[in-house]
Amino acid sequence: PKSIRKLAVIGRNANATKNMLGNYFGTPPFYVSPLQGLGRYVPVVYSDGSDVNKAVELVADCDAVVLVVGLTSEGVHHPDEAEGRDRTSLKLMHGQDEMVRAVAAAAKKGKWRKDD
Repeated sequence: PKSIRKLAVIGRNANATKNMLGNYFGTPPFYVSPLQGLGRYVPVVYSDGSDVNKAVELVADCDAVVLVVGLTSEGVHHPDEAEGRDRTSLKLMHGQDEMVRAVAAAAKKGKWRKDD
């Protein structure tokens, strides 16, 4: 959309490709991460979300934010969960809950540019 001049794409899966396949092990004709796909339509800035302060700073200069959080699956090396490796909690791992709360709070504080 023309109203979005810069988009923040944030999260540990924002630039993931193979992880997005989950446990589907077919061979796709190509891989496109959310970051790559969105970047085809609007200028993007990116943070993997591991540095919460950096993620919050990105929000201040953007018109919109897409958070791409979650787990890694059997399709990647060192999955968070897999067959026989179930989790005991529904909380997000690796500080993602904290990052989501901080980015949402920054957005609610009105750090967003208004459309002209």
